[in-house]
Amino acid sequence: MVKSLLIAALVLIFLIAAKLILESVADGQEYADDGVKHAYKECTDDSQCVHVHTRCTCSCGGAINTDFIAEHTSQLEQSCKNYSGPICDIMCPQTVTACIYNICTDVIIE
Repeated sequence: MVKSLLIAALVLIFLIAAKLILESVADGQEYADDGVKHAYKECTDDSQCVHVHTRCTCSCGGAINTDFIAEHTSQLEQSCKNYSGPICDIMCPQTVTACIYNICTDVIIE
């Protein structure tokens, strides 16, 4: 019973996150909250999604479409090449990537 409630809660959280991402796209924002271009997150199948670093530091990363790994990595390296801010040692949850509502998403596993 507790396990099914936890799964239902996680599904609800991810549905809300997907809705927020879609709304931000509709608002004309080029980047998602994790710092990845919305266009890089579009997908039709789980196999298209992969987890990547998304910021110079202090981030657990995000999921993108495998077709955009090179562009994303190049942009991140360019923007981080002169980074001199804090280096964070944070504990990120274990995730798997999935294509949810045509958006590559990190799904937390328990």
